[in-house]
Amino acid sequence: MAIGELTNSNVYLPYDRYLEVSGIKLLVLPEVSSNFPIQVAKIYNSMFVLNENTNTIIRDSFLSTIVSNEIGQRVGYSGSDYYESIGQSGKWDEYNGSINLVDFIWETSNDQIAEILEHQLHTITGLVFQNLYPTQWNYLNPNSDINLAMQEAYGLNIYNTNGMYDDLDSKELMEVLPQEFAFWIIVTCWDYIEDYFPDKENEWSLKTSSELQQQLPLAYKLYQETVLPVLSKPDKVLLDSLLFTVTEGNTDSLN
Repeated sequence: MAIGELTNSNVYLPYDRYLEVSGIKLLVLPEVSSNFPIQVAKIYNSMFVLNENTNTIIRDSFLSTIVSNEIGQRVGYSGSDYYESIGQSGKWDEYNGSINLVDFIWETSNDQIAEILEHQLHTITGLVFQNLYPTQWNYLNPNSDINLAMQEAYGLNIYNTNGMYDDLDSKELMEVLPQEFAFWIIVTCWDYIEDYFPDKENEWSLKTSSELQQQLPLAYKLYQETVLPVLSKPDKVLLDSLLFTVTEGNTDSLN
């Protein structure tokens, strides 16, 4: 699918550039390099290619859901600590437009592929799937498929979040915990734990798709029924070929 042009704009301030990929609008803060959002878009694009498991009817609904719900992805530099250090803490809160946003992808020097994949999946599951599959992916319903699968994982101590989100209130936890769990399901089914998430045993203990299939049947069933028909495993050759060069406070812009 086509990736749009990285475009200068004052429509989405404080984001000064945007780029569209398959209907998802990447909103880019000024400190981010011009190359980085293009790399992010390439990974999104790789997730959205057709494969032998694609259900074209569901996929069409998936893509329509992105457009009709104005799904976006925030892209920033380094992390929230960087913006605090330059006196711009929470600057992204200045945006009050119609684009629906759930998470950030940070341009960073550490584990860049992991950073991108995790937060892309937060956007897809937290914004797209909850509209596409309102019963199965309802984070706020304790009896939804995603929450029942998560409770199965908690009960087996496969998913362990003790002490990790103590700063969140109960409503925030109802969204964050299944969002994180969903990300772990998907990257495990893609067999990308060892490649890009090797040091996460405290939170997630499974390493392979076969382990997940055997130990978490509810999660595997949810993946088979809802994720597999619309998402492709990102191409590892592409992921490993992407180059990321980070310079502190990178403020290059389009000519």
